[in-house]
Amino acid sequence: MNTKRQRIAVLLTALALIAAACGSTAPETTEGSEAPGETTAGTEGTTETAAPATTVAAAEPVVVRAAITGGEATLNPYTYVSGFPGWNLMMLQYDALMQFDLNGEPQPWLAATVTPNDALTVWEITLAEGVTWHDGMPVTAADVEFTFGYFVENAAGRFARDLKGVESVVVDGDLGLTVTLSGPNPSFELAVLADVPILPKHVWEAIESPTDHAYDISTNIGSGPYMLTGFTEDQSYRFAANPDYFRGAPEVDELVVVVFGDDSGPLAAIRSGEIDVIFERVSPEQIELLDAQDPIDISQGPEFTTQMINFDTSKAPFSDIAVRQAMALAIDKSTVVDILYLGAAT
Repeated sequence: MNTKRQRIAVLLTALALIAAACGSTAPETTEGSEAPGETTAGTEGTTETAAPATTVAAAEPVVVRAAITGGEATLNPYTYVSGFPGWNLMMLQYDALMQFDLNGEPQPWLAATVTPNDALTVWEITLAEGVTWHDGMPVTAADVEFTFGYFVENAAGRFARDLKGVESVVVDGDLGLTVTLSGPNPSFELAVLADVPILPKHVWEAIESPTDHAYDISTNIGSGPYMLTGFTEDQSYRFAANPDYFRGAPEVDELVVVVFGDDSGPLAAIRSGEIDVIFERVSPEQIELLDAQDPIDISQGPEFTTQMINFDTSKAPFSDIAVRQAMALAIDKSTVVDILYLGAAT
């Protein structure tokens, strides 16, 4: 029996923090469009009188303060703690070869093109041009080859597991590579290309034992939209926008993530205005209370998380599929949603 929970994100802003302003394609533009606050003038009717000089105040940087419950260590692929928000915060710094669109379909991202053969055993990949790491070094196909091998040789949970089906990676110049699998894998785009963070070879090749390495933020060199610029263990993280990001500079200039010890801290902080958004799930009991407080707005939506009852099918009576089916039928899922989650679940 699965009951999909809904994450309740408490927002004071309408800013999308994850890869903000970095679409999978260039933003649509209209020919002759103007930048905000600018005007244009044609030549007709002009005079020789110069317009008076005006002073335009520099725009204030956009800073968003977010709350999480519990620290996420140094937020690299070997140290982040939780799937959410740890993996998401980690992936602000790194890019995968593909990225999910709004329909949940993987699209080329760090890769410019991804072309499988009909058997889904050979994948031809060409990287986007002009992409650099945060330290200015170019991102190349050699980095991808290194990443795949490094995760397999130095097992890192989900990444090592899904990469074990890779038989070989052949680099073709700076941007091309061919990935050959040991067998057909229809989920290769989902489980590998849109999930595995690509590492800079020139940083990680010196780390012989990642599980034993003493990390600081100097290791957090990625190609992603944000750079980790400050970290105080179990207290806070500070991210700065990558102005040279190949998909466009993020609209949020700085993201400050404050670590709280329990759920009560973020709730008090958002009421006082100390933070702008709670990244993690808010309990159903708090939804109406927070929604009634201006200027707080509640945003609800399903997340990729389930509440499950797991059976040990090697033991009776759970080894009998009829017993498991009977239990699934006996559980009133709508009652669970209505009473346990106060209607805030699917």
